[in-house]
Amino acid sequence: MQPLLKDASPYIKNFVQMVYDYGRMENVVDIVDQFQAMYDEANHTVYAKVTTAVPLTDDQKTQIENSYAQRVGADKVILTSQVDPSVIGGVIVKAADTVLDGSLRTKINRLRQQLLA
Repeated sequence: MQPLLKDASPYIKNFVQMVYDYGRMENVVDIVDQFQAMYDEANHTVYAKVTTAVPLTDDQKTQIENSYAQRVGADKVILTSQVDPSVIGGVIVKAADTVLDGSLRTKINRLRQQLLA
């Protein structure tokens, strides 16, 4: 472990030593994940995935981040984007257990269901 910790900060060195001392090395990933979740909650940071039919420009991505942050009361939204042509148009934003679907595909499907009912 020493070669890996050679350039690490004192906080990281202490963390790794403590985890080792308590015999929790197999839980390091879970501990780090939980810390990240608590840090993000304290700093009002949300991670979201946005799906569009075409690639987003940087301006569009920034606009979605700002709009979504306002909507969910976050200080910061970190987006990852993916392209799915089947969306047809619009945007789908997924974060944790929340989905905001403004895609044209969903609107067409809703209209289809209403016409068939």
